[in-house]
Amino acid sequence: MLTIQLPCLLLNHPFYQQWNAGKIRKDQLARYAYAYFDLIQQIPHWWETVQHSFGCDERWVVDEEYHHITLWQQWMEGFDKPETPVKMDDTIAVINTMSPAAMLGALYAFEVQQPEVSRTKYQGLIDHYDFNPEQLRYFEAHFNEERHVAVAEALAATIADQQAFTQGVDTGARLFYHSLDRFLQ
Repeated sequence: MLTIQLPCLLLNHPFYQQWNAGKIRKDQLARYAYAYFDLIQQIPHWWETVQHSFGCDERWVVDEEYHHITLWQQWMEGFDKPETPVKMDDTIAVINTMSPAAMLGALYAFEVQQPEVSRTKYQGLIDHYDFNPEQLRYFEAHFNEERHVAVAEALAATIADQQAFTQGVDTGARLFYHSLDRFLQ
């Protein structure tokens, strides 16, 4: 297991703290669900880029990420489409321009937080927003992301540019954290 300190933890963000306390409005959750769909669709492509760049053939990770798109869509069905959509283009653009080593770092920063974030969001949706477990399969699928994290860590151990990887972790953690700012309005 890597011993990298993340500069920003997603569960410390006010949006997730308010979500878990039941203080986020349903229209805010809808904007989040539709906006994050753009990001969720990018994750399998980022995994493909990283794996191709480092000669890794863990196709199952990519396949699981493609399946997560479908699970996210199922969750989105619980919301009306927002009249004023929010975009994640800025976050996506930064990650798309990263070197493969930095992109792997950003993926790691996201994946390593998924189990705790998913469990917490899942419970908040059950407790405060009247969702049932069948609607929340995306979050259940992320309760155990150890295999994805293990692939990221194994790849990270093979790359020569450790500084780029570490910088990618830092940048990715900050990007994902601050991407939540837009949903507090």
